[in-house]
Amino acid sequence: MCKILSIIVPSYNMEAYLPKCLGSLIVDDKELLQKLDVIVVNDGSKDRTSEIAHGFETKYPGVFRVIDKANGHYGSCINAAMSVARGTYIKVLDADDSFDKIAFAALLSSLKALEVKGRYVDLILTPFIFVDANGREGEVCRCPVVSGKVLPFEDILPFASCIAMHMVAYKRENLLSMCYRQTEGVHYTDQEWIFTPMNRVNSFIYFDDLVVYRYLIGREGSSGLAAPIKMFEDWKEELSALLSQFERTHADYAHRQYLCFRVERIVSYIFGIFRTRMPYKLLSSRFDEFDELLVASKTAYDIAGKLEFSRKMKFRPVRFCREHKKLRVPYMMVFRFYYKLVRSVNKFLGES
Repeated sequence: MCKILSIIVPSYNMEAYLPKCLGSLIVDDKELLQKLDVIVVNDGSKDRTSEIAHGFETKYPGVFRVIDKANGHYGSCINAAMSVARGTYIKVLDADDSFDKIAFAALLSSLKALEVKGRYVDLILTPFIFVDANGREGEVCRCPVVSGKVLPFEDILPFASCIAMHMVAYKRENLLSMCYRQTEGVHYTDQEWIFTPMNRVNSFIYFDDLVVYRYLIGREGSSGLAAPIKMFEDWKEELSALLSQFERTHADYAHRQYLCFRVERIVSYIFGIFRTRMPYKLLSSRFDEFDELLVASKTAYDIAGKLEFSRKMKFRPVRFCREHKKLRVPYMMVFRFYYKLVRSVNKFLGES
């Protein structure tokens, strides 16, 4: 049977989360279930991750498959699964996250309807929701665009910086034609998933009522809670890879603008490490490393210099740190004090 959707599930020591993750993919409609292609990539786990994954493979043959491989981090899992995926579209689901079963079944039905009509698009977008460890639901992240209508790529530009990997599913044919591969050996390569593949997107459709992806926040041991030095090194390597791709890309205006928005977002992530977590004694030298990396791309260097503190405060922190080397640490100290003060006030007001 032709598969509509391949789900790639990168997994490393995920025994506590994988049963819920994979269980959320078991839709009640047996015909729809058979249109699904789930590839669990066990990235050298030392716990029961592989055993759990193979259990689903045995129980649901033809739906679940398992790749057991040596540890190579996130990007290597995507690359391993990409070569064997069979779905018309490909989506990534992190092993500590899950799908909403009802919304997911509706998404599969919508994809099936598109297939029947022969209306293939390059990108599928759906909202996602933040969920904490206790199951409490938070903000739903949506796209401000018409729902259920095939749209041209340029309609993404107004909200390009808000696109997250949890929202997207790509046409597999496009990924294969561009020989897509993610950087291996580092964290945070999920940013590549919403960067390079967009160059082949000319049409997309957004389903606003299908909040499929449930994104777990605050999990102990997640990469977002890594030590600041390790976090900085991984982000720096990821930015280097993306800038290299960016400079080699000869895209039209819309695609170029989208990539610029994404570069701006990643530069903001990295500078956020300096403002909130980087040890003061390393701050100045590590900032120079970061800025030297940006020099390789004039566009990225200019984007960083134009970043503003906020919409209300027009202060440009990266440019300030470039022009006032001796004031970098004092600036960061003041910012961290201000940041802690604002958080304390908000917490007090929230509890009052």
